[in-house]
Amino acid sequence: AHGKAAFRDTCPKSYDRLRVNFSNREEADCGFFTSHYDYRIVEQAFQHGRPFVVTMLRDPVGRVLSSYEFAVEVAARRLDKEIMLCDPQKMCTRNIWPWTHLVRHFDRDLSTPERKRRWSQRDGGNADESFLKGDVEELTPEQREDRAAFELDKARNPYECSVMQPLREFLELDFVQDVLANSATFQVLGLLETTPELLLEKSNELVQIKNLVTSPEDAVLLRRCTRDHGPDSNVSTQLLQYALLRLEHAVDVVMLHERLDDSIRLGAALANHHAGNRRVNEKEFERCVETRVKKFRKLKARGLSRLFWPDGSNLDFDHRGRDAEALPGAVLQRVRSENWMDVALHQRASELFDADFRELEQANALGKPKKSAVKKI
Repeated sequence: AHGKAAFRDTCPKSYDRLRVNFSNREEADCGFFTSHYDYRIVEQAFQHGRPFVVTMLRDPVGRVLSSYEFAVEVAARRLDKEIMLCDPQKMCTRNIWPWTHLVRHFDRDLSTPERKRRWSQRDGGNADESFLKGDVEELTPEQREDRAAFELDKARNPYECSVMQPLREFLELDFVQDVLANSATFQVLGLLETTPELLLEKSNELVQIKNLVTSPEDAVLLRRCTRDHGPDSNVSTQLLQYALLRLEHAVDVVMLHERLDDSIRLGAALANHHAGNRRVNEKEFERCVETRVKKFRKLKARGLSRLFWPDGSNLDFDHRGRDAEALPGAVLQRVRSENWMDVALHQRASELFDADFRELEQANALGKPKKSAVKKI
């Protein structure tokens, strides 16, 4: 309800990239469309005139960690339950990129015999700790494994525990690297796995790349090239430069996840200036964000309530925080290194955001600061 109040003419097919059809005038006859889809959805909308484009970027380290956390907690909601088939008439997390890969991975990981055994041992805080008694040589293989898990979990580090696949192992998986590495840059480029072909404006620098990429499989190979060869690859640097240009010249509002409250003010001001008739209600926009954050936190708590430490207390990613002890420097450096394009994109996004915000602030064109839509929850 808040979303409809904040944005007039919200498209009924928002987030429904599988069925939205911009060639259908009835589906396109709306004012506000949201999606996890890449930039190709913008290109499709051009057939009805240039759309007003808003995108939100996040610090690459925070994005990768959040992807891991979210995939774990969504899978945990169905722990020890049958994975329900998605209603084709509704939006389903497991059918939305990238969760169709990441959540389903943890559906399998949390259902392995050792994980399920650990879950049943710890549920309710009445764990059978017989595996802690006696010499290791006297224990069964399962008891040895349970003792090692108990010792590991003494540190209560949610990123390195026996409850689910540790973060460092998760990041080493090929499919995870294919999905997460520089995904923000490739989303801006329109080169995610759902991309059937590359539709870039003609330019001397990119014509060869356009000829190379004609299928989702080709797009994956291109993303791997940028990941494996980094800035030493000419293709990588050309793609990054194009993404930076598109961000600056083809995106009307750049929002930052780390400055969500300021992003609400900036986004509403720029959108309303463009529309000319106050199509975005800033107060309702703030209320909409607050409502969504509350909902996600409740869902997160529900998922993590199914995962336990040895004493029966619930695992919580917020308990330790993303500090240096919980996240070794080698892990953080790996994330930054593999997401080198996204690091550059986020830096440029921050510069553009600061410039727009400062200009509107000096012109007294921003709404008044309010209590945080997130921190007050």
